[in-house]
Amino acid sequence: MSGLPSAPQNPNGHSILSLAHTPIGRFFAHPHHSGSSVSKHDSKSRRKRVKKHVRHLLHLPEHAPAAVQTVEGPNSETLIDKREETVPVSNGSIPYLTSRPIPAGKALKKVVITVISKDQGWSSYQSDHGTYQNSWTWFELSVGSDSGEKWRGEVVRNLHAHGEFKEHTIEITNGELYEKAASGDVLTVWALAKYPGWKNTVKKVKIRYVVE
Repeated sequence: MSGLPSAPQNPNGHSILSLAHTPIGRFFAHPHHSGSSVSKHDSKSRRKRVKKHVRHLLHLPEHAPAAVQTVEGPNSETLIDKREETVPVSNGSIPYLTSRPIPAGKALKKVVITVISKDQGWSSYQSDHGTYQNSWTWFELSVGSDSGEKWRGEVVRNLHAHGEFKEHTIEITNGELYEKAASGDVLTVWALAKYPGWKNTVKKVKIRYVVE
């Protein structure tokens, strides 16, 4: 696949919501020591703790939920909308699944998106194969009504040149979504592919959302 630019993580300028794009190193702070040096015992203990945390993170599933969880209250109602139909998207975008409207008098409290999908299974960039780097098939979530779109953000990308259907589940923790969503609005999951040769084949999408 030739002519693929070295593009930013988010081609449309939307916020990235999936932990799949978060490098392992960002989970760790880098302490600053001033004055006295660190003892060999402290240094050894720190290395063991960091090694343990890294081992734990490396074994997390790639659809691990975000660290911030939205609390469900006693009056919560869980709604589920889903579509299971294999649809290919090439160098474009489609609204694959739209939810029922948010019930009257209810506020959106939590949204969890599950997608089963794959890309075209090949590219010329072998160093990116099996990673989320420079993957140009992805999903976005929007909220809006007949009067227009209120909010839109990226959810997750397919593994680069993976070629096998893979399931990702992501809880959306972007506060702007919950601030702008209102009763009567609908949620839409969009399947996208960019640049010639890239294909996003969607097998199933589920929206699980909590209202209160």
